[in-house]
Amino acid sequence: MKFLCLFLGFLLGSFSGGFVGWFLSTPFISEPGINYQTLRFIDIDRKLYVTAMIWGITGNHEEVRLCTSPPVDFRTRAERDCIVFHTDEIFYRKTSPNKLKIYVSSHAVPRNQSEKLGEIDIEIHELKNFDEIADYKVNFEKYGLQTIAAP
Repeated sequence: MKFLCLFLGFLLGSFSGGFVGWFLSTPFISEPGINYQTLRFIDIDRKLYVTAMIWGITGNHEEVRLCTSPPVDFRTRAERDCIVFHTDEIFYRKTSPNKLKIYVSSHAVPRNQSEKLGEIDIEIHELKNFDEIADYKVNFEKYGLQTIAAP
């Protein structure tokens, strides 16, 4: 009987803790901060939709998405026509009519990343350490880059 009570207490505690953790990490707790940009590739008549967002009670969930279709709802999982970086800011530059270079912290780069997004070639340059990231934050315009960051 004692074992059954301990087991049920453990099960109930685990379930309750899991629910509270999920609830605190959902974007429904606070209004997310979201920035949108549209990158136009005029020569090939294509667009990329870029969304940078932060959400959660402590603002610890951050994401920058590049997608070939306009964002509908950020709470949905990114489809296969998106690249998702788990960071609050990226730097980028269009280098040819169908090529985009992205500079982003190495920890935010998704593994097994495709090198194309629709008809647009994507080249990712990983910033390896704090000094590199800080340099790009200060000098991105000098390097001919643009940025999108979550508010």
